[in-house]
Amino acid sequence: MKDKRDTFSQIVLGVASKENTLLFLTPYYDKSQVSSILIRYFLKNQPEQKIGIILPDTDIFNEYYTKLSAEKEEVFQLTTFNSSDSEDSRREKYSKNNIIIITPHLLRNDIFRKFISPNQFSLLIVDQSHLAKGKHAIVKLLEIFHQNNIMVRTIGYTSQSLSKVEDIVEICKNLLITKIEVYENFSPRAAYENAKTKEQSIIVPLNKPIYDFCFEINRYIREYTEFLKSKGIIKPITVRKNFPQFISDVRSKFEQDEQQIIIRKTIELINFQILKDLIEASGTKAAIRYMENLQARVVKTEEAEYIKNLHVNFVRTPIFTEFLEELNQISEKTNHPKFSRLKQLVHQLKMKRNFSQFQVIASNKAVLASLPAYFDEIGMQSKIVSSSRKKEKERVIDDFKNGKIQVLISSKILSIKSDALIFFNNPIKYATIVERVASESEVYILLTHRSNEERVYHNFRNREKNFKNKLNDPRIHQILVQNQQQIFKKNMDKKMDVRTRAMVNVVSVLAKNRKEKKEIRKEVEQNLEELKYIQFLTKCSIEEAKLIFNENPEIEKLKPDLSTQKLLKNIFSEGKADHFFSNIKGRKELVST
Repeated sequence: MKDKRDTFSQIVLGVASKENTLLFLTPYYDKSQVSSILIRYFLKNQPEQKIGIILPDTDIFNEYYTKLSAEKEEVFQLTTFNSSDSEDSRREKYSKNNIIIITPHLLRNDIFRKFISPNQFSLLIVDQSHLAKGKHAIVKLLEIFHQNNIMVRTIGYTSQSLSKVEDIVEICKNLLITKIEVYENFSPRAAYENAKTKEQSIIVPLNKPIYDFCFEINRYIREYTEFLKSKGIIKPITVRKNFPQFISDVRSKFEQDEQQIIIRKTIELINFQILKDLIEASGTKAAIRYMENLQARVVKTEEAEYIKNLHVNFVRTPIFTEFLEELNQISEKTNHPKFSRLKQLVHQLKMKRNFSQFQVIASNKAVLASLPAYFDEIGMQSKIVSSSRKKEKERVIDDFKNGKIQVLISSKILSIKSDALIFFNNPIKYATIVERVASESEVYILLTHRSNEERVYHNFRNREKNFKNKLNDPRIHQILVQNQQQIFKKNMDKKMDVRTRAMVNVVSVLAKNRKEKKEIRKEVEQNLEELKYIQFLTKCSIEEAKLIFNENPEIEKLKPDLSTQKLLKNIFSEGKADHFFSNIKGRKELVST
């Protein structure tokens, strides 16, 4: 029986070869299979053109390069581009390779540097195309093609079940998508089953000290929210998205004394919510780090800039000092239960399942710094992977692959095979990075009981169930039709441009010929009149008149004088010359009388 994935790849080829296509794939779908088919097709039909594989992150370059290199044929000249490559090196790579793996930011810059022309591309494969929103580098890159009417086939991959129809519409508009294809089993749940991958969310209840502190913050949040609602500010938490506009509105509606109270309470409320979310998801040390960073910003900020800053005013309030002291006291006595649960989970998987390689993902620096001590307690070597130090990162990864290190701790997932991938927090980013996980990994997500991170995670999972229904929304069909019309118009304009240029050239040639013929005809007519006048003066034949005209075009000089007599004798015999001269003399006398 033919593999469903292979069938889908053939369907994709049939659609993508004709239309810009957005593909919704399962997280573990082998995208290199589709990419390879598309690459072969476009290189066969346009062998002189290049194909760009646009990846937003260099961490997944090797994954693409390895899979495509394994299947490559002689027509494949495949390479990756890095910003650390010299300019000469990149120029050489562009000239020698027809398959380019690159970030959108670097390709955009190199187009501006004229290392490569956008006209050289026949196909752009955009992975993680759900990022093509707002001012993302993918959007900025494609603007170059669209604004210059450069027609390039665009194929977008994504494994995200986007929650908002508006997001799908924006992505389709930015990528100029005309067709959407969904893999039959598109659902992270189905993908895990197909890949025999397990995902487990582990709910961790808060201990009493942290719970009491969060309960106290909640009391402040409710009190401040009610106060601000009474002043007409319905959603004060969303103020941070456009804080300057909020300040402007407050100043226009309230007296000066009331303005200060409303602004101060809004800033405090936003910080209360941030502190609560940090403590629930990551623990007291993460919250302390946040507050200490605010203090550092106050020292560096001028007094006049306070009102412009969303957070630093919070530092000046008595409640800030009170919270910081209480957090320090709690931090000395206890830590977030997630730490002990993580240690327990890793120990169990090691002893009962014989797991030896773990990746732990934590978004907060305070959490990252705290984790190695917990693994030391169970006798496991762990290292924090630095994203900024490339050589050190490569050395740590090599040690992990060789078994010298059992646990890799990082702020983002690494494309490395491991037995288990454990998310300490931040399920919002989980949706984006889970598609990079090797199919052999088991996925564990630590969530705080009845917290905002738990609600976000379950909302994400619930949205998947209704995703396919969103694709039937009229707004999505409308943007697809608009993109088709736009592409059709561009193609027609391009054809018309070619035809118009050809017609202009033909008309120009015809006009030039007409002008030349007209000038020749005018010259002939003018010469004919002059020849007749010579015949009238000399009574010679037309051929003899031509000889006289060629020798002396200025017929007004044909006077009965010595110069005319000499001219005629140079052309004709002496007898004929005297005869013609006599005629000229007679005609001139006749005309003068």
